[in-house]
Parts: sequence; C-alpha cells; structure tokens
Amino acid sequence: MKNDENLKVALAQISPVWLNKSGTLNKIKDFVIQAGKQECDLVIFGEGLLPGYPFWLSLANGAEFNSAVHKEIHAHYVRNSIQVEKGELDELCAIA
Repeated sequence: MKNDENLKVALAQISPVWLNKSGTLNKIKDFVIQAGKQECDLVIFGEGLLPGYPFWLSLANGAEFNSAVHKEIHAHYVRNSIQVEKGELDELCAIA
C-alpha cells in the first residue's frame, strides 16, 4: 500500500461476454490494466462475472433436469467456467 495509508479501490461494473470465457477474461484483463494505470490498489468484480450468471434457469424451467436443452446449455456453461488448477487465471494474476 502507498505511504499515505489510503486504499484506492476500483469497482468493475462490467458485463461478461456471456458464456465466453476467453472473451470475458480479456475484458477483465483490460480493466485491471486500466485500473493499474490509475494506481488502484484493489479491483473488485461481481461474483457472477465469469462466465456469466445462469439467468436462463429462471426463464426456462431450470428444474427440468432431464431436458436435452438444459443439459446442452449447462455443459456449455461448465466448459466456460474457470478451472484454476489448469492455470486459467495465471495470466490475470501476473497482470495484477
């Protein structure tokens, strides 16, 4: 932290590139770089940013677990979720 004891915080009110992991990660990295240029000490993102909140569940009878459509979109959602153990956040961590 800086010597003046102040903490400069950036609140990233950005939307995801919905269900697009790489597109959203690029958007997040760009935001972190911009926050760094403005000398922010901490950047905060919404919890549903990556890969995007699964809002379709409330619109499409999400409790119908045996639906082929639900299984397909859920699989796509899982494929676009972050897997930390595979190093998918390493580049973002390096930027931060």
